[in-house]
Amino acid sequence: MEFRDLLSVVRYAGHWHLDRALKLAGIEILMYASLPGDLYDILAEPYGLMLRGIGREWELWLKAHLLGHRLLHVGNQLEMPPPWVDWQERQAEVFAGYLIFGEPADLYDGAIVTVRGVAMAAHVPMECVRRWWRYTGAHIIDEPRYRRARYAHWSR
Repeated sequence: MEFRDLLSVVRYAGHWHLDRALKLAGIEILMYASLPGDLYDILAEPYGLMLRGIGREWELWLKAHLLGHRLLHVGNQLEMPPPWVDWQERQAEVFAGYLIFGEPADLYDGAIVTVRGVAMAAHVPMECVRRWWRYTGAHIIDEPRYRRARYAHWSR
């Protein structure tokens, strides 16, 4: 199945149908009680291994992340230099964000967009929204920083 076909399945059905897209990409998700180190997920084709009990929000994000790895990358990260691994991880994170959130312009619609608001609307962890925001430069306000900046301005 081609990349465009997989994206059309997810876009047509909504991001809650990532399981179908993963299956079409040839990946079966297996849940484990523990994974090596501090990992939440591992792509060991044809399996996507995920940490059991991580919560629905993390599960959704990691499925999109694994799909990104499957569609964008080849090779074994254990045999790659660290800068290549970081590059692949960043690509998978950006892919997951675009898949779940759509284009950054779709988020705005003339309103102030916050990390918390995007995370709640998309049902993903705030940490993932922050990372995607940093990687893409999307115009999203990180509320704690925004509040501190406003308070500092008012208290002068």
